[in-house]
Amino acid sequence: MGFQQFLEYRLNFVWSTAGAVISTLILYLFWTAILGSNPSHIVSGFSLGNYYLLISIIGAITFSNFRPMADDIWEGNLAIDLLRPYNYVFKHFLFELPYKITRLVLGITLILLIGSFTGFKISFFNGILLFISVALATGVKFYLAFLIAGLAFWFKRVHGFNFLIFNSGALFSGELIPLVFLPPAIDAISHYLPFRYLAYFPVQLGLGQLATRQSFLGFAILILWLALVVVLNKLIWAKGIAQFEASGR
Repeated sequence: MGFQQFLEYRLNFVWSTAGAVISTLILYLFWTAILGSNPSHIVSGFSLGNYYLLISIIGAITFSNFRPMADDIWEGNLAIDLLRPYNYVFKHFLFELPYKITRLVLGITLILLIGSFTGFKISFFNGILLFISVALATGVKFYLAFLIAGLAFWFKRVHGFNFLIFNSGALFSGELIPLVFLPPAIDAISHYLPFRYLAYFPVQLGLGQLATRQSFLGFAILILWLALVVVLNKLIWAKGIAQFEASGR
């Protein structure tokens, strides 16, 4: 049903897919143009072109939209879902899967396509680590989106919370600029926030920049953040549903 819904508006699907490919390629070409004719030009131990290629793909795969859940609360549709014999959280995760699978396929295609011209390759082992880290990061972002949506039990609009969390998170995640180029103080702060492990850490794994100990530590922190947002999500939604009211449906 998720795939049916995703493909129902075919023109929208084509344009959104084309937009994702074009924006990723523009970002990649932008940095390779700045660095000169050699797209594999190395800065601070890695290629910025390959870095932004990976971080754009990871951002697209892990993206989660809080609005459908928040709309269900505002409009009272949540009451219908609560009466049905399925898990509300699992339902929304499944409906997001078509989008994520499509972006994953596009990402792999872009990496293979660009790699055929530039020689950029991800080893099988690093690819496995990258896939696991992206899966965990997807879970963290999904529950963060659910957490933001849950605030709709008390606030009429929660868009500001979303902008605050993810826009500030873009700085600490390495999406705007690699963390190695940021002031040491900001880089140090990023170690205590989840955002670093949602984008920068997977990219480092893909590029083979981390030692074994650093990889294990990063995975441990990522799993801890996932557990934390799951617990917070359960607490907020349990408290919100306990006072939720809907009528006329």
